[in-house]
Amino acid sequence: MPTLLLVGVAIVAAFVAVSTLDAIRVQADIAKEALVKLERAWLVVIPKKARIYRRDHPNGPVYSISIQFARINSGRSPGWIVGGIAKLIQRSDPLPDEPDYSGALDFGPTPAPQDQEVPEQYMRGFMTASQFKDFLQGRLTVGVYGLIRYKDVIDDKAVHELRFCFLLSPPLEVPADGGYVSCLTQFGGPPAYNRSA
Repeated sequence: MPTLLLVGVAIVAAFVAVSTLDAIRVQADIAKEALVKLERAWLVVIPKKARIYRRDHPNGPVYSISIQFARINSGRSPGWIVGGIAKLIQRSDPLPDEPDYSGALDFGPTPAPQDQEVPEQYMRGFMTASQFKDFLQGRLTVGVYGLIRYKDVIDDKAVHELRFCFLLSPPLEVPADGGYVSCLTQFGGPPAYNRSA
């Protein structure tokens, strides 16, 4: 009888040990995931300058848009941009719920050291006098949206994705011939345009 009792105690002890090991494994996975998120590269996009230049021509003024933005690795480890695109927005209708990332400018492969800017990016476009008038009156949306895919040294198999969208506010004045005006920028667009994973 004492042998059966010892066998029973051993079975209960084995069950407790296996349960404890499972709990430790779950906690280790949680800690690993938290450490990877804490130490990995995190890219952000910051708008730097947004200007509208004016050049008068015999058929009327032409307005050129120049938008400059920086890509910064704000994480704790180096990263590597492996691809991405950016598109200039000039729309009189609302942005669709899901962005279209086909075509456009190709980013990559570019190193992204921690706490440093990656070379700045410029987007350029043109507006006619009537489009510029619509922009001033809030009937034309102007801005940039894009997508950056990148890796980091913590987990070089995972590809992270940053989506960004920032819109220009109409300027308070009209530029003179040969001059420019600066525009304020703000992040905007539908939720699918601004994500980081």
